[in-house]
Amino acid sequence: MDKLRRDQFLADWLEGSFAGDGPSEPECAEFLSDLKNDPEFRRSASRGLLVRRFLGQKQIPSGGFTEEVLESLRADSSETFTSAVISNLQVARRKQRRLVWGSVGLATAAMLAFSMFSVFDSSIRNRNNQRPGIRVIAAEGVGTLDTEALQQGKPVQLRRGILEIVLDDKARVVIEAPASFTVVSRLHVRLDEGRCFAELKKGMSGLRIETPSRDVFDLGTKFAVEVSSSKDMEVHVFDGTVEVSDGTDITRLTEGQGLAVGESGVLSRLSADSSRFVPRVPRSELKKQPLIYWSFDEGTGDTVKATGRDPNLELATGTLMSAAGDGGKPTWISGVVGQALAFDGKSGWVNTRHPGISGDQDRTIACWVKLPDESHTTVSTMIGWGMGKRNRGLEKACFLESAQSRPEHPGHYSRLRLVAGNRTMGTTNLRDGRWHHVAAVAMAGEDAPTILLYVDGQLEQAAQAQCYLRIR
Repeated sequence: MDKLRRDQFLADWLEGSFAGDGPSEPECAEFLSDLKNDPEFRRSASRGLLVRRFLGQKQIPSGGFTEEVLESLRADSSETFTSAVISNLQVARRKQRRLVWGSVGLATAAMLAFSMFSVFDSSIRNRNNQRPGIRVIAAEGVGTLDTEALQQGKPVQLRRGILEIVLDDKARVVIEAPASFTVVSRLHVRLDEGRCFAELKKGMSGLRIETPSRDVFDLGTKFAVEVSSSKDMEVHVFDGTVEVSDGTDITRLTEGQGLAVGESGVLSRLSADSSRFVPRVPRSELKKQPLIYWSFDEGTGDTVKATGRDPNLELATGTLMSAAGDGGKPTWISGVVGQALAFDGKSGWVNTRHPGISGDQDRTIACWVKLPDESHTTVSTMIGWGMGKRNRGLEKACFLESAQSRPEHPGHYSRLRLVAGNRTMGTTNLRDGRWHHVAAVAMAGEDAPTILLYVDGQLEQAAQAQCYLRIR
């Protein structure tokens, strides 16, 4: 049996969609002979059956021919992967004994299964040639996006920003730059580099995230995958269950668990860390939210006024202060637009009676700053409120600052940092004596807050450091 006919035969058997009265006895005998004598084809059949299990298709065709197929696979049971397939199938058949096999309704699942593995001939893959519904529902800092490549199943390079897409109205995927990815088919994304967060609608399963070293199959969950430039990968499960496979072994992960795949495929267990991934792109709700604005345009005196809309707006009036007694207060200077205040970095600040934004409420902070290239050992706080307590979480606190240099983190010097739960660090050097517009967005989440940092309108490639503070 030639390869094309053999692959077509296997596809029809899995789908239960043989035409007419089904295959002839000589065709069945030839197929079984190929299955027994060709290790690569036997492995392809195993993959097809395993994908059916991953997709939640518990039924497999019944009858004597099926038993002969399984017997052919058992002949190769010394292979770990094939043994795993047989074990899965035996479990499935035990659960199926009271079920009647029907061919109706399985074609879609089987076609998806074959589109997921490149071992099948392209003519088989083309049976699922209709592109799935791919919708870009949000993007932040992405710039130009190759939507044609995205829709046509071609590689997409995401050089900056965050992209949020919906696949087939079932799965929501958030991809963080720098990333290289391909939407291969319905519920199948290949991630060659970058980070992605994935969530399926309740009751759905079957999303596959393919990486250079492992495939991650979703069984109804919320999870994230990271692939580094060196092709190391991590999987973090925040809800439900996933199965991770290299084509030979299968590792099952549940809520709170993670897996790291290092050099030479070495595996190590880890705890899932939701703070490292962006679960959603922020939506603008400016017209609905409280807003406070300090222009610092007074130019004289010790009082700064606030405008905007806020229940505690009258408490936002600020007073120029100094911890040094005489002198040390902020001084008036020319700003980017109008006036500004200069601080000595030691004793001066502007004090208000406003309580700040407490608890796990979403928040955005933005301002113009100009920092001299001076002290490497002090933190320059731009705005802050609240008090974090060690080992007691964070009741209400937020600090936007330029970080200092420490021996253990010399690269942190001068970078924008937001302390709101974890410490989230940007990459741009702010201490260059120039004006920069900086902004931070903190969004509460079920598992951890999402933090986005901006410098001069560009989204930073932020990194998070361990911190004993948590939002709530």
